[in-house]
Amino acid sequence: MSHRRTSIVTATTTISQTFEPSPPNPATLSRSLSSSSTDKPLDRAAALAELGPPPHARGLLLLAEMSSEGNLMGQGYTEKCIEAARNDKDFVLGFVAQRNLNKREMGDEFLVFVPGVALPPEEEEVERGGVKGDGKGQRWRGPYEVMQEGADVVIVGRGILNARDKAAEAERYRKEAWRGYQDLLGANKEKGKGKGKR
Repeated sequence: MSHRRTSIVTATTTISQTFEPSPPNPATLSRSLSSSSTDKPLDRAAALAELGPPPHARGLLLLAEMSSEGNLMGQGYTEKCIEAARNDKDFVLGFVAQRNLNKREMGDEFLVFVPGVALPPEEEEVERGGVKGDGKGQRWRGPYEVMQEGADVVIVGRGILNARDKAAEAERYRKEAWRGYQDLLGANKEKGKGKGKR
């Protein structure tokens, strides 16, 4: 697990630097794609050629699991998403899921984006895992908990959007997620030390 965590920074940097080829010159593109030109009719083949080939690594995220009760994404659907990702690793970046779907023995290194993350209001701070849902079918877990379970990215919606001080609340989420990540790395490091002594 710690090997994959260490490589995330490199993967993110690489993706952001090579994700898309440089765009065509907007002035020539607008002339090529404009069908209102009085000089020439639209040449779609030339316009598409001007755009160039699609990028190699697109970074698709597969929606494999949801955080709401009663959704139609059962285990069979999730397994099909995992299979599709393994069959096209150059195209699939990771999953939107409720847990880490990677299997080390399969060589998986997909990123895991976890929605359904919330913290109780500061004045009602409770022990981790205390926030369970909104009473409307949405199940929530805390950022510390999902990081401990192998999340790479924590997705927060209402918890920040409904806060009086959005910046302070976002920082609160960031700190909890970071603490969970650091504790996970520490636990993995301790496991590695124990194996070396045997």
